[in-house]
Amino acid sequence: AVTVIVELTIQSITEISEFSSSFKADVWFSQIWRDPRLDFTDRNYCIKNISLAAHKLPQLWSPNVEIHSSPSQNILLLIFPNGTVWLNFRVSLIGPCKLDLTYFPMDRQSCNLVFESYSFNSAEVRIVWRDWEPVSIPDPDSKNLPDFELVQFIHRNATLVYTAGLWDQLEVEFTFRRLYGYYVLQVRNTSDNFVEKVDMLLTIVVKKT
Repeated sequence: AVTVIVELTIQSITEISEFSSSFKADVWFSQIWRDPRLDFTDRNYCIKNISLAAHKLPQLWSPNVEIHSSPSQNILLLIFPNGTVWLNFRVSLIGPCKLDLTYFPMDRQSCNLVFESYSFNSAEVRIVWRDWEPVSIPDPDSKNLPDFELVQFIHRNATLVYTAGLWDQLEVEFTFRRLYGYYVLQVRNTSDNFVEKVDMLLTIVVKKT
C-alpha cells in the first residue's frame, strides 16, 4: 500500500454558526507520498524539485484524499527527484459542529474535520498523520472569534469498515469556548431598560389617578 502523510495548517477560523451547526475556516492541507515512476535521480538534472501547474494534477496518480465539505481550493504541486510528490491545497471550507446549548452562554462547542480517500481503501492507500506537528495554528490570533475562543484541538485516526473494504480516516476535533461577557452585558442592559420602563409606567398611572 502507498503511505500518504497528511499535515494540516489552520490559517483562520472565521465563523461558528449555531443556525447551520457549522464553522468556516481557511486551511492549508498537505499530502506527501512517493511514486517510483516519477523518480528522476538518474537524469542528472540540476534541480531540487519540479513545480507543476494545478491543471497537471489529473495526469498524475493521486490518493484522492478529500476533506468532507470543502467547496473551493488552490493547489501547489511539487515532485522531488526520488519521486516524492507534495500536494498542497489551500481550502476555504465549512465543517460540521455538534452544538449543545444546554449551558448557553457558558457553553463549549465541538466542531470537526474528516479526511478520507475517496477512491482507495487501506489495502491500496494508508493515510497517516505527519509525525511532527501534524496540525498547527501559526497565528495565535486565529484562535479568537468575536464570540468564541478556540481552547483545544486534537487529531486522531481510525479504520472504518465499508462494503468495499477497510478505509483509513483522519479527524481533527476543535473545541470552542463561548465568550459570554457580551451576553451578560446584553442581559444587564435589557434588565435596566425593563426597570426604567416599569418606573415610567407607574409614574404615568399615579399621575392619572
